[in-house]
Amino acid sequence: MDAKLVNPFVDAFTTVMPQMGFPEPKRLKMGVKTKNAVSLGVSVIVGFTKQIRGNVVYNMTEDTAKFIASTMMMGMPVAEFDGMAQSAISEMSNMLTA
Repeated sequence: MDAKLVNPFVDAFTTVMPQMGFPEPKRLKMGVKTKNAVSLGVSVIVGFTKQIRGNVVYNMTEDTAKFIASTMMMGMPVAEFDGMAQSAISEMSNMLTA
């Protein structure tokens, strides 16, 4: 995996998340997985088809997804991962990927 392809996503994550009201993320150990990733419950797949071809997958637990959705909706409680919460997670994925 070429770091030139990965680093823009890491940079976007550390820049965009604090702008949305989240604490500044800390970069920890990173590496290339040699096995398939196991879904934690909520996964968003964003595909690229132009100059770069491939997929980016955002994978999180349902509790994490509800927390992110709640934060994006200005602290509104999110009791279940419904259509509104899905929309918030999709928007976050678009913001991070763009």
